Amino acid sequence: MPATAAKDKNKILIFILLVLVLLAGAFYYMMSFSPYERPKQVEPAAPTPTVITPPETPVSEVPAESTNEEDTSVSTETVELPALGENLPDPDAILNAPIPEQPELAKEEIDRLSDIDNRLTEQEQLLQQQLVTINEINDKKAEQIALMEQQIAQLEAQKTQ
Repeated sequence: MPATAAKDKNKILIFILLVLVLLAGAFYYMMSFSPYERPKQVEPAAPTPTVITPPETPVSEVPAESTNEEDTSVSTETVELPALGENLPDPDAILNAPIPEQPELAKEEIDRLSDIDNRLTEQEQLLQQQLVTINEINDKKAEQIALMEQQIAQLEAQKTQ
């Protein structure tokens, strides 16, 4: 009987070690892929006549006041825009690009540029919605802080009485 108990303990230890090794391997495998790595973009098979370069000044440091002059509630702090400047094409490259001689290529180029324009418009709308949401959250937090300060003042007044 003691020999079977020793074999059972050995089997349990081997099983536990195997599970630990598998968990360590899975953890290493998951950590080897960074969630912040950008996937490589696949270039289209047909060559495009325009050269797209990012703008020289980063868009992520645009002051909020210069983006919307009519809105007076926007502060003068800089607004961090996530990776918006990386995908913007160079306007001079678009305007000075040679016109393709084949109508099919011209149609593809027009479709591609309209897709880029639509995507940028959607991103702008999303960022505006996020900005409005952030401002609403900040206002609500300020109201909460004011209410908490009033409650603290009331508690202190009750405490001193």
